[in-house]
Amino acid sequence: MSKKLILQPCKVSSGQVNPIKGSEFEVMLNPSGFSYDHSITYDQCTSDDPDCQAGKDALGRLAPEPKFKQYGAETVNFDIVIDGTGVVRVKGRSSLPSVGKQIASIKDIVYKYDGTLHEPRVVRIIWGNFTFDGRLTSLKVEYTLFKPDGVPLRAKLTFSFMRYISQQASALKAKQSSPDLTHQVLVKAGDTLPALCEHIYDDYSYYPEIAKINGLRNFRDLRPGMSLRFPPLS
Repeated sequence: MSKKLILQPCKVSSGQVNPIKGSEFEVMLNPSGFSYDHSITYDQCTSDDPDCQAGKDALGRLAPEPKFKQYGAETVNFDIVIDGTGVVRVKGRSSLPSVGKQIASIKDIVYKYDGTLHEPRVVRIIWGNFTFDGRLTSLKVEYTLFKPDGVPLRAKLTFSFMRYISQQASALKAKQSSPDLTHQVLVKAGDTLPALCEHIYDDYSYYPEIAKINGLRNFRDLRPGMSLRFPPLS
């Protein structure tokens, strides 16, 4: 378990995120605030409402029931303080790099463009039991204290990261959970067709149609080991 928040650059290979050891940055002071945001997008228009699809408002029309469209990207937002006055002590270290050098180290991890990847690196954020793989979407550096010659002695850094999910992981997740894709199910003892329809489509009433698709004369005629096809249904 990490007591201090750590920023760790990662490589992505075959959909797997692997940290680059020895290149992490451990913060001097943990964030005073931390947000982990989730969002869901809904479609307000139905396919049988051409006016709504065209962006037209019909006077007196009741608002349609929102239909799930997609999950939005998860985001993490936090800020840290970097101190170069010597007031803050770090266990095991008698001295620390200047504020400018520490910021440069952080930017090398979260912001620097990787010419081999043609994009910024994936960053792993570790704090206690929390782990988050994401890419930086914004970084604000606010200098709050200076030496008489203008050298910064303290800075506040505000980060925003968006969750990184590889195409392979995203496709696997969709395949496992989406009713809009075809499922092939191996029947187990105790399974019933209505219960399987309820699990996949969230609606048990599709069982007569699924029985017909799979050539079942009786929807109760299920045997363990039987393979059933559950295609997308409108």
